[in-house]
Amino acid sequence: MKSKYISFLNFFSAAICMVILLSNAAEARWATYDDASIEINKYNVIETVNKDGTNESIIEEEKTILKELGRDYAANYVIKYNGDSSKVTILEAKTIYQEKEYKVDQDMIEDKPLASSHQGFDQQRQILIAYPKAEIGAKIYIKYKIAVNKVPLANSYFTRATFGLDGYEKESNIEIRSELPLKYYVNDPNKALEITQSKENNLSIIKIKLIKPLYTQTSGEPRDSTIINNKYITSLSISSLNTWEEIGTRFGKDYAKIINQPLPKAFDEIVSEVKKSNLTEKEQIERVISLLNDKVRYMGDWRTVNGRIIPRDLEKVATSQLGDCKDFSASTAAILNKLGFKARATLVMRGVMNQSYDEPLPNIYSFNHAMLKVIGKGGEVYWIDPTNFQSMTDGIFPDIAGKKVLVLDTKEPSYETIPEIDPDHSQMIKNNVMELKSDGAILDTGSLTIKGEERLQFSGMGLYFSKQAIEDFLFTAISGNHLTDEEKKSIEVPDLTKREVKDITVKYSYEHKNSTFKTNMGQALTLSSKWLGSFTNVAHDQIRDTMVGSPMTLKRSTVLKDMKVKNVQSLNYEIKSPWLYFKRECKNKGKDIEIFDTVKILKTFITGEQLNSSEYKDLKQGIERNIQNAAIIFSE
Repeated sequence: MKSKYISFLNFFSAAICMVILLSNAAEARWATYDDASIEINKYNVIETVNKDGTNESIIEEEKTILKELGRDYAANYVIKYNGDSSKVTILEAKTIYQEKEYKVDQDMIEDKPLASSHQGFDQQRQILIAYPKAEIGAKIYIKYKIAVNKVPLANSYFTRATFGLDGYEKESNIEIRSELPLKYYVNDPNKALEITQSKENNLSIIKIKLIKPLYTQTSGEPRDSTIINNKYITSLSISSLNTWEEIGTRFGKDYAKIINQPLPKAFDEIVSEVKKSNLTEKEQIERVISLLNDKVRYMGDWRTVNGRIIPRDLEKVATSQLGDCKDFSASTAAILNKLGFKARATLVMRGVMNQSYDEPLPNIYSFNHAMLKVIGKGGEVYWIDPTNFQSMTDGIFPDIAGKKVLVLDTKEPSYETIPEIDPDHSQMIKNNVMELKSDGAILDTGSLTIKGEERLQFSGMGLYFSKQAIEDFLFTAISGNHLTDEEKKSIEVPDLTKREVKDITVKYSYEHKNSTFKTNMGQALTLSSKWLGSFTNVAHDQIRDTMVGSPMTLKRSTVLKDMKVKNVQSLNYEIKSPWLYFKRECKNKGKDIEIFDTVKILKTFITGEQLNSSEYKDLKQGIERNIQNAAIIFSE
């Protein structure tokens, strides 16, 4: 079953880009056999699981190359595994072309360590197999053994198999024979699996058979910022554990041993400095994270099974001044506990585009990151990710918002959900005055205030970029154009060298010579709405969920000074939906025009089903007809 997690090479070429571009222009649909690059003729697994959780699998695969992309895949077939905990042995590899077999020579199979990434040390190994006669119509065959001799959680077993994602899958047979009692959960939207469970000589046996061809990919719809919803993915989850609390308690013991160690001198100095400062509870947490980031740099050590799951000793982290998410979490928890907080390590699936679901069976493959749940002295809960170079306690980082999280604790382990971002908390407020110059240029003077989670785009920029680079970036971001030095009039930027996330106000003035355009009725100015493209860039009958942005509120107040505009009230518009709220109010005030925009992004994702609802289609039409292309024409 482990081969379901094999990392294959990614191939990027002009031809593939053309395919993607063409597909984005077509009508969305489920992909068919004709769309597939690989046909999976067979995928057979026999796996034995020992009582201690170690296991061994014999895997047999045969795939037919259908298109050029399939040839690239076959010519560079890759298996990756961790050399500390696993051993992979190739038993047979061959190409079958025009009923003739071509065995892979031994010198065409390479098994060697991979260089560690810049983010940390690892024991990853890679087997690279170059198949002969990898032509369209050829079948590539492999049979290999995976022996897992170290597991992350002793005396337990969990895995997940998916079907139809890697190609047009015709046949799959998986048999697991385990000394540990097993439970399974199946998501089978296409009724494609036949599953039996039995007992034999104290063994728990689960057999899974694919009973009809399956291909779960889409065609003719955008791929950027979209995902196939988990409910459409045929999958089987297996676990020997009964509750999430079992994992939380067992890992909680390992983390507690580290967190409760005596503080190294460098960490104790952080405690002393925070105690001396007159700080609020939130400020104390933020200061701890900021000071720890000053002392410790991110660098992982995943060379062993424990190294991938359990943090290192506090002294080792402090002495080396290096650590990954587990080390940062344990170190921060140790410091905060000394300050009177109750900090517990947690596991989460980090990443905005990584799906996080309420999994019915306990496992660890649902997580890729460690962070903290911190309970303050008055009972307030803070979801803290000390790995980030910024420290923020009064909000939720977008890459963990709404995710399932496993709290590791020996007494009170829990499986819960991190809150979503509150759009009323995350805000951008823009107030500006625009003047039309005699040469047609626009002079724009105003301020931009950023609050809540939106501050993450700017906080700490001074630790990475020069003052000039930050000013240039802000001029471009505010104006939506690359301004010349002559067009940039003035800008006031607050101190952005602090890791603590605070409200930010930028004051600016610039002139843009090409802001207006000519019409038969006079000069016109487009009312900016580029940011709404994520709500409308969808295919007809789209299947995939689309990411539209983190929840937030934009308030924009614009004064068009000394400008004459007829019937400006006709631009007033309001639309409500579960995903977006928009309201525009335009009015004359003396010689000026005032425009007030309020925008609220309410959800990060719109599901494929929702994209095909009448409510969404009304929203899309409303945006395209009343917002995206709106402009005002100045009277002479």
